[in-house]
Amino acid sequence: MKEGVIFLEKKFWMKIKAGRERYVFIDRIIRSHSAIYTDFQKNDVGTDPDLSDVYNETGGRLFWNKNIADYIESDDIVALSSIYLFDKDTLFCDEKTNSRGIIVLNNNQYSNENDVFEIHVQEIDEDQKYFQGWKHKLFEPVFSNKHCNALIINDKYLCNKGYMNPALKEILDLLLPYETDMPFHLSVFSEINSNGDSIFNDIKDAVLSVRSQNFVNNTLFTLCYTTLHDRFIISNTFLITVGAGFALFNNKGKPQNSTAIKLLYPTAIGQKTEYNLGIKKTKEINDRTLNFWGDRINRLFDLVD
Repeated sequence: MKEGVIFLEKKFWMKIKAGRERYVFIDRIIRSHSAIYTDFQKNDVGTDPDLSDVYNETGGRLFWNKNIADYIESDDIVALSSIYLFDKDTLFCDEKTNSRGIIVLNNNQYSNENDVFEIHVQEIDEDQKYFQGWKHKLFEPVFSNKHCNALIINDKYLCNKGYMNPALKEILDLLLPYETDMPFHLSVFSEINSNGDSIFNDIKDAVLSVRSQNFVNNTLFTLCYTTLHDRFIISNTFLITVGAGFALFNNKGKPQNSTAIKLLYPTAIGQKTEYNLGIKKTKEINDRTLNFWGDRINRLFDLVD
């Protein structure tokens, strides 16, 4: 099993000076249960009691003398699934975030970031209407400003009626980047009872309707038949789940059931079991099924090899 790590630059760490801010930061990286790669030297631990606490509380998951810049350009899945805490200017961080589909934060961005180290849960009430479905403003904290270079979307009810549910187009429009400097990998798992060829083409057309032809040309598409009950969206950076599924709203924005949608970043939050299990299950389906359309390639599967 491979997992993303937290890359922590010494200069970033040294800029966190306020007692309360440092306490919260230390607690977050300890609770992440992720390996922490730093450019600290091992003898630095003796001069910084807080660093010593991190080393002791993580059971030695703090790794020294790592040149973080060597990883940020890497196409290895560990590097692409990691979080980078860098003392770089915002232009640098934003460029890497957008072009690589990864999470890169400087100190100011970290201070303003509300969800990377938190779990976000939004309740959905069946007695309410949510005009525009998943594009309703209530769901912006879940879907807005998410960065990724690969997606697995699993919901057996998104394609089970012989056509692509409109909710899938909404989700793609919300989550797909506008451009990346590497091929994007998109895998959709759903129950396909008929019209598989047509549904596969509809997915590609849906992406073309919300992104450029160049993005489509640079995307590897997969559609696989599955009856897996879990409903989730997995990327190299985040996990989104919804109990009642993503095909939730009717054409008037009314949900079929009361439910909740949850967003978390597994590398930051320490809850990797559900994330890894979702990748493992879909990889097994992807490897074994005879009912598929497209490339059957997704870099996320490398995490569970």
